[in-house]
Amino acid sequence: MREYINCKIINTSYDNDFIEYFKENNINFNRVKSQNKIDNILEENFQFDNVKVNFSNLKNETYIKSNNEDISKDTINFVKSLIEKGLCSKFEQLIYIGDNLTNNYYEIYVEDIIRVLPFILDTPQHHYFLFNEPIRLILVSFEDEIEFGMI
Repeated sequence: MREYINCKIINTSYDNDFIEYFKENNINFNRVKSQNKIDNILEENFQFDNVKVNFSNLKNETYIKSNNEDISKDTINFVKSLIEKGLCSKFEQLIYIGDNLTNNYYEIYVEDIIRVLPFILDTPQHHYFLFNEPIRLILVSFEDEIEFGMI
């Protein structure tokens, strides 16, 4: 992921747009201050193939390929199916991590992430959604793949 050595995280224009959008839409969010800790969780628990997590060794691995017409709708339906299966709750928090154009990590509730997915997914990068206890991960890739797995 990213390396930080005693430095302040500087917002990109995408971060500024995210923050503005969240505030305008009354989305409860926090910027994660200890991004190194989150990076360590990812590196210690997930195997990366090139730039993406390899989900094949994870429990409850779920994969769909979006039809590319509406990745937001497909992702919203994917998250709702995880809620229906009891793999996550709309009341729990997750951490949103973009892998390229955003520098900040954002802590946000699942019910709110569903509301902002159309905006977030317009950013051309891989999108990770990390849950804690138990550790679970959703990836929405730049190639329109949506995956889920848990440790």
